[in-house]
Amino acid sequence: MIRRARLLDRNVQERDARIFLVIVEGAETEPAYFHALKARELIPKHRVQLIVHSPPNHASSPEHLLTLAGQKSSEFALQDGDEVWIILDVDLQSGSNRKRQLHQLDHACRQRGWNVALSNPCFELWYWLHVSDQLASIDDTCASVEKALREALGGYSKKTPPPACLEWATLALAIQRASDLDTDLRAPIPASRGSRLYRLFQHLTPAGKLAPAGPLPR
Repeated sequence: MIRRARLLDRNVQERDARIFLVIVEGAETEPAYFHALKARELIPKHRVQLIVHSPPNHASSPEHLLTLAGQKSSEFALQDGDEVWIILDVDLQSGSNRKRQLHQLDHACRQRGWNVALSNPCFELWYWLHVSDQLASIDDTCASVEKALREALGGYSKKTPPPACLEWATLALAIQRASDLDTDLRAPIPASRGSRLYRLFQHLTPAGKLAPAGPLPR
């Protein structure tokens, strides 16, 4: 077992730090995003330790993500106050069983006190909400979201988070826009286009909201 103290910054007392274990289905896009957030100090590292893992060998089914979350929860000896998040796409285009699998994942996570943050149709919708609140050109495919990002930003690569999505002001906008779109909070799967990643950022501080070193730009 990895000792918990080894995960924490030496300048942060263990009793003040919370571990956020984030399990993502993508091997490139999501890990690159969270790494960039930490590099830009958009994650309040004085309060939390963010640990991101993606499944090996591209085994990214909801069942595999749930198994990985269980393994890593034991490995990092999570305690009361720590949180587990599984982040994945609705991606109903991938097959008829996807909706059933997502419902099962949601139920299993609720039983364990874990969290699920779905994006509909895909993770890139979270990027889009940093840029715009207009969804008319976006359908239920990730291709439509990527096209909108390329047109708005002049290009988009899954390997590199858009710089426009790594700023306090746009992150605050994405959180607000995603929250406004999430009209059925009890539904395991968002009924319309949107992203529940905003819930993760609302949990990143005890105050329940994003807390940068200085005030968010107005």
